[in-house]
Amino acid sequence: MTDKSLQLTDILRKHLKDIEANRLHLKADMTDKMMSNVFKGLKLPMVYDEIIGFWDGSVFFTCKAGILFAENGCYISRMMDSTYYVEYDEIRTHEVNDAKLILVLFNGATIDTGSFDVVTAKGLLSLFIDLEAFSKKFNQYTGNKSGPVKDIKDLITKKEYDECKKVIHAASVACGGIGLT
Repeated sequence: MTDKSLQLTDILRKHLKDIEANRLHLKADMTDKMMSNVFKGLKLPMVYDEIIGFWDGSVFFTCKAGILFAENGCYISRMMDSTYYVEYDEIRTHEVNDAKLILVLFNGATIDTGSFDVVTAKGLLSLFIDLEAFSKKFNQYTGNKSGPVKDIKDLITKKEYDECKKVIHAASVACGGIGLT
């Protein structure tokens, strides 16, 4: 874990009392099943930076919707909605409106993180204010990286996707054969 990740973990830990504690999970406390549900629910092929924690926004605590906090930004997903990536340093303003946390980015995008009870919405607002301030302290603005998370099939051609599937299948068969011997 990097120094930055440790400091961000401390920020999340500080806000455990402000937000429903059974919904905010630090990475170290997450089980493999929880992590698997996060990736399936948020439809993430992979995350390129260090995962810090997850706020479970699902109704039955399944970890299939919510906010995945990573080192440089977070992935926000609500049930039946696509996942949106937000870089912490691209947040221009944030507000709680009718128990909803609204984030406005420098590119003009408005992200509605969902409806919560007022206490949770204000706790998440406080957390995002701290994350934004921490990010700006590092002065690592990376440009407009915020936006909808795309499926891997949208990023490569069908031919490339099919070729990747063939390579993965062949490698799996080879590994199985080696394991069998």
